[in-house]
Amino acid sequence: MGDEAILNLNMLDFVFERHHDIELEGYALAGVLIIDFPKSKRRVAGRAQRIATPIILIMMLRAGQLPYDAKVYGWKDDIWPPNSDEITENEAVMKAWADKRTCIGVRANTDGRFSVDSHMLQQMGLAARTPSSQQ
Repeated sequence: MGDEAILNLNMLDFVFERHHDIELEGYALAGVLIIDFPKSKRRVAGRAQRIATPIILIMMLRAGQLPYDAKVYGWKDDIWPPNSDEITENEAVMKAWADKRTCIGVRANTDGRFSVDSHMLQQMGLAARTPSSQQ
C-alpha cells in the first residue's frame, strides 16, 4: 500500500464487528467497536464514550438488517475513498490501525441497557487475562 492508501486509512472513523454468537446469550446487539480515538492505558475517556454512543445506537437500529458476521466501516464525513476495499480487506493494515485506537466491547440488552462482561474488562485492562483470552 502506498502513501495514498495510508492517507485514506486516516479517513476511517470506526469499525464495528458484530458478534452474533454473543447475541444468542440474550443481547440485542454484541460486538466490538473500534473508534478513531487514541488508545489509552486509562479508562475510556468521556469524549470517546460520547463518540461511541451514537454509533452503537445506530448499529442497534440496523441489527435486524445486518448479516450475523457483519463488519461495518464508518468513514469521516461519510466519504468512502476510492480504494476503501483495498484498505478494509488488508488484515495487516486494519490490525495496525486498530492497535492504536480505542476498542470498546458492545453488549446491548434488549431493554437498551449496556452490560460489561469479563472480556470487556480485559480489553480495558481492568481484569486479568486468562490463558484462553490471550489467543
